[in-house]
Amino acid sequence: MVEWQYKPWSEQEDSDLRIAALRGATLNDLARDHQRSTVDIRVRLEHLGLPDVSDDQPAAGPSTSTQTLPSPLASSSLEKSIDDLMATLLKLKAAPEQRGLPQDVVKDVTKAYERLNAGLLETAPPADSEDTGEASQDPPLDRLRTALFQAVSACLSNLENRYVANLALGLIEDGERAPLGAIAGKLGVSREQAHQRRVHAFLSINVLFPQVSPIAEQIHSALKEISATTHWANPAEAAPHVVRLINDSYVDATQLTLMCCRAAGASSRDLAQTTAHAVTLACRDPDLHGGWTMGRWTDAVAKTLFDRMSYFPSPPIELRGLRRLPGNSSEPDALHFKSNKLNRMVVCESWRERQILSWLERSPDVLWYQEQPAAVPYVLDGEKCDYFPDAAIWDSQHRVVIVEARPIFKIFRRETLIRALAALGLFGSQGMGYLLIDAVGRTLAEIAQQSFDVGAAEEIESLFAKEPLPFRAALEVLKRRTQRFDWDAFASMVINRDWAVSGRSPVEICKLPEGVSFRPLLRAVEVNGSGNALSRSRGASGPHCATALFARRFYTPPPPPFRPLSKRVQIRVQHRHDQKSQQR
Repeated sequence: MVEWQYKPWSEQEDSDLRIAALRGATLNDLARDHQRSTVDIRVRLEHLGLPDVSDDQPAAGPSTSTQTLPSPLASSSLEKSIDDLMATLLKLKAAPEQRGLPQDVVKDVTKAYERLNAGLLETAPPADSEDTGEASQDPPLDRLRTALFQAVSACLSNLENRYVANLALGLIEDGERAPLGAIAGKLGVSREQAHQRRVHAFLSINVLFPQVSPIAEQIHSALKEISATTHWANPAEAAPHVVRLINDSYVDATQLTLMCCRAAGASSRDLAQTTAHAVTLACRDPDLHGGWTMGRWTDAVAKTLFDRMSYFPSPPIELRGLRRLPGNSSEPDALHFKSNKLNRMVVCESWRERQILSWLERSPDVLWYQEQPAAVPYVLDGEKCDYFPDAAIWDSQHRVVIVEARPIFKIFRRETLIRALAALGLFGSQGMGYLLIDAVGRTLAEIAQQSFDVGAAEEIESLFAKEPLPFRAALEVLKRRTQRFDWDAFASMVINRDWAVSGRSPVEICKLPEGVSFRPLLRAVEVNGSGNALSRSRGASGPHCATALFARRFYTPPPPPFRPLSKRVQIRVQHRHDQKSQQR
């Protein structure tokens, strides 16, 4: 007779059940340990959002087995898993394409892959922490992201949960954190379902992370190379680095900081609470993200890139409204604030975006702004993608400027350059400006003013004359000649010499292809007091700087001085513009 059948579940029992299920206990084991029927266990697993298991099938999650060679029984199990996966894939291939993919077959493929993946994780020997392959050639921050991605993959066998966790933590695609709205759109589920999957994925990672010790050693090795003086097991010291370098969203930064601290050996009982408090302080610390160098909006316009300058009597209708929802103001991880200028809540994806929008809110010259205003199509490595700038601004001079902010270690990457050139071509043809800045308000032209060792640049160029050069080789050259590595100096070298730095592992350096250059982004329009656009080149000085070599008059003749329109004329122009838009 089952002693506790139909009895209420306590919080401690729920916690024990969750941990045991994630560690691979079978349904019969769970029923015996909790003195309940298998029906009770199934119902409670469903209530907790855990996957259902059969009587003899362990719950999803990597096994705790430590054997290094597969037994005959394990080999036969792997063969059966492979046969099941091939059979389900053949069913999926034979499904008619006209009516879409059948969901039951897709679920069968997913379950078959999960069983095969769990079997491989159980029988494969642990990876050698010293043999990191091509990833060892990457910068420390890229190697840290790769190790964190491997840790998430080892802890989560469910493909959807793994995909959600990697998107939320910013470990795949372009490295930017994906908000819940974007994750829900990719999976075709509701925002609440995406939130539940993220919670379940993070919980599974916290429970199973101690079992991936070889990957934890790789994480700790990358952390020590980022900062050898930081005590990474202390959340108060680790959280500022995580927020500044990897992810500045509260929920995701808390999870990343927890993983980094555990990889460094932290194991205190109150580690989760201490980490949450440290991340909260780091997210609210304005000094952590660098000082903002822009004072007035006119300073930003002087740095903006214009092919030609047009004046808009009102904000363009194609820039009104969100093109990608960054989050919901009711979520705890959303960085939001009340805008008196727009009379609504403004939701931001990151601290950089909140810093920009808050500055726009305080600027008296900015009449209107819109976050996530447009989708810019671009092509990268033959793949069509969409890029969403941070904000669009309409100022008191009736000019429109598109603003995008990137961290210093990403602003000179090849992906950022391709996006910026696509945005400059799209908005520049309409008379709008484009402003690409880093977290402290510097443009590429200002970063290019940073001095660097020309001899080191020439030596690096000689190394990738025939084939791309791993980043580790360039790092050795810079450390040998300058005794240290400086991100600003390296970024200036990349911009002025027209290098291409890949954004994905393994990070490589080569020359930009023909027709692609940083030069279009090293020029700007100087706006005088009357609103006229005067062409000039901004950037570094010296014989090795691209701005000095290619400075020339680039823009069309400046427009006549701006004359403010009367209120009646503005209403009439806006009415005609709305009529044409409706006809289209």
